[in-house]
Amino acid sequence: MRCGATWLLDAYTAANVTPNAIYELVTGGALAGVMVPLLVRVAADSDIDSDLFTRRLQLPYAVIAVTVITGVLPRMSRSAADHDLARITADLSQSLRLTGVVLVPVAAGLIVLGPQLATVLFAHGNASPAAAQLTGSVLAAYGFALVPFAAYQVMLRVFYALGDPRTPALLSVGVSAVTIVTCLAVTRLTSGPDLVIALAACSAIAYTAGLLVTAQVLRRRIGRVDGHRLLSTHTRMLIAATLAGLAAAGTVGALSAAAGTDWAGSLVTVCAATLAGGGLYALAARGLRITEFTSLTAALRIGNT
Repeated sequence: MRCGATWLLDAYTAANVTPNAIYELVTGGALAGVMVPLLVRVAADSDIDSDLFTRRLQLPYAVIAVTVITGVLPRMSRSAADHDLARITADLSQSLRLTGVVLVPVAAGLIVLGPQLATVLFAHGNASPAAAQLTGSVLAAYGFALVPFAAYQVMLRVFYALGDPRTPALLSVGVSAVTIVTCLAVTRLTSGPDLVIALAACSAIAYTAGLLVTAQVLRRRIGRVDGHRLLSTHTRMLIAATLAGLAAAGTVGALSAAAGTDWAGSLVTVCAATLAGGGLYALAARGLRITEFTSLTAALRIGNT
């Protein structure tokens, strides 16, 4: 019996690990085969390491979304063990709303302040101003991918909580396929530095498609994903972030000529635009009754007392 149980455990482990291993080998190699030559080709003509072009989403996603996922995943797993699908839906909805209330304005900030942020962060040493500006344009393009990427990753964790690693692997294959196809398509349409910006836009397209498909698959699996509440909340977040982005863009336009576009001027512009945009986002979030923002600020106040 012990040997039989061990064999079953080994078979179960292999069945769960194999799809992810195949995904890593196939899509990882395919993406590398498409993306790396393109990035290296463009990076050869600039002063910025090509690795900078591929990691723009990771910091805000890691700080916000991974923190939320880490806190909620154990509870989701317990709910899955109890077959409490309503609780899983509630946890998923809360995770997406808490992630969105922070990442939506961050994405707006990347879109509006990408060139200035890149100048502050990267216009040092051997990096030329032109290369920093290119990196800023890539940052802005990746801003459109940030929220779909984070929401897609949060949704995938529900399948893991349900003990199903195969579906995330298959969905990831689909996202990788969309990325590869769109990347190959843009190489026919553009070249040079514009190609790097287009590749970042391909990520936004792929993760948006992945998010929509994952939501439908997840809906069939758990019954509902609280779609009406998520749509209503994220619409209000988008309105608040748009107002904040307009305020930040106005600040950039007003200060660029006076402060300049060098490192010091960009730093002043980023600080002023962040204050203007962040302040308006806070006011708009309260006016639009985004309860997640109120809960977040209340938690921050409690944490500082």
